[in-house]
Amino acid sequence: MINISKNVAETIRIDRHEYRGQDVIDVRVWVQGDKLGEMVATRKGISFRREILPEIIKALQDVLDGDVQSHKDEHEDAEATPASDGIPKDTMAC
Repeated sequence: MINISKNVAETIRIDRHEYRGQDVIDVRVWVQGDKLGEMVATRKGISFRREILPEIIKALQDVLDGDVQSHKDEHEDAEATPASDGIPKDTMAC
């Protein structure tokens, strides 16, 4: 288990365990519980099969390297680039 301080009140905990026969990685935010020294998991986080960990690491490295466009930039591009029918992409019904 690895703990990374997120801020004064929260810790990011990375853990590996087995769930329903699957090798799972859990990345979750933990906070101080009611009892002194007690840490409690929050719903903030993600669990995934260990086999996709290399893909997640690569994606995170791409974000770190600036190879991924931010969500804000995508929204601005959608407004500037009309879809084939002339309606901006972000207003099209799915």
